[in-house]
This record gives sequence, structure tokens and C-alpha cells, in this order.
Amino acid sequence: MAESDFGALTGSLSTSLVDRNVSNGFSPPSGGGSWLYGWHSLQPDVGASGLYYLTNPGDFAPMAKGGRISCAMQRVLGVDATPFLFLSLEGNSVGDSGYLIGLAHDESPARLVVVKGPPSSGLPLASAIMQSSATYAVNSWVHIQVDVIRQPTDDVLISVWENDLGSYTVASPTFVLVPGMESFTDDNLGINTGSQPYLGGYAGLGYYTKSTGRYAFHDYFELARQL
Repeated sequence: MAESDFGALTGSLSTSLVDRNVSNGFSPPSGGGSWLYGWHSLQPDVGASGLYYLTNPGDFAPMAKGGRISCAMQRVLGVDATPFLFLSLEGNSVGDSGYLIGLAHDESPARLVVVKGPPSSGLPLASAIMQSSATYAVNSWVHIQVDVIRQPTDDVLISVWENDLGSYTVASPTFVLVPGMESFTDDNLGINTGSQPYLGGYAGLGYYTKSTGRYAFHDYFELARQL
């Protein structure tokens, strides 16, 4: 996917606060190419930056239902910042709510979490509606696939998968369910999470920060929409 395939989420921290761009100055995940997309916190401002997939507006921007997203992510230097993916974001702003998937920003080593909320609030462990049983070391690449599927009843079924990069590349993955994140139903009654599910919306990648000198990377982003 090219730069022209994405738009910046409204309200993203400015590039004077969080620099972001492609770079070939860092080691990719197994099977990755020469270029990564990176984020670097230049100031201690709290907030998020994000990119949403906008090709074929109305099909992907926004999507009428859920989808499947996959990407490799790497977090560097511990707590207070994290890369993430998002699906079913209700608008194209960092203040809009959706399903955020990434490493909890407030622990290190960190668990993978799914958080229901706005990118501007980050991915705190206490807000997780799903969390992995295992933790992931700082500087390690994590290659995940996430299904957010709208059911005929308007329940939303969420599952998180991982590709073992020690055995398989990002280009030829073998995804297995993450222990602790096999299945979660965000029910149409709003009971399991305390609020109604998000039935469709925007999808993409982002970065949350609340400290200076943190940085993170994304690579090998793929997205499919639910038909």
C-alpha cells in the first residue's frame, strides 16, 4: 500500500510533536522489505497520530461492516507509547471510538490488548476488553491478524491471531489464535462492554504517546473488508 492510500486522522499530533515517515534505517521483521513506517515522540504531549485507509471511499472509508487487518509492529523503549491498529473507528478523528489493537502502553513487557475507545486515550491495560495471556518483550516484532466481524444480529465477534516470526515470515505467515484472545462477543445489548458495539467504520494504524523519545514501527499492513 502506498502513501496515497492513507489519510491522516483529524486531530493527530503534529509532526513537531510526533515525527512519522517511512525509513530504511532500521531492521525489518522476518521477511520484510527495506522500508518501515516509523513514529518518534519529540515532545511529552499526550495524544495519538493515525492513518486510515481511504482507497475506494465508501468501500473502505468507511467500511459498512467489520473487517480483517494484519500488520507487524515493534515498540521500543518500554512504557508510555505504543503502536496500534484500529477497526470500526466511528469517524476519521483520533477522538472517535473504535476497536484498538496493540500492546498496552502502560506495562513492559506488555500484553496484547483490544481496547474499545478513542486513539487519543491510548491502550491502557485497565481498559482492555481482551488481553493476551503472555507478554511481549520491548524491541520484539509482533505480527498479528485481527478479525472484527459484524454478525447478522449486530453482535460483533472479535478474534486476534499471531504469526510466529521465528518460524514464518511476514510474507508467508501462519496465524494461530493468541491465548486469551481467541474470541470475544461485543453484544448488541451493550452488556459485555457496557456500551453498544461498533458496527463499521474506518480502519488503519496509529501511534499513542505520552512521553519524549519513544518510537515504534509498523510493517506489512494488510486490510480486507467484510462483505
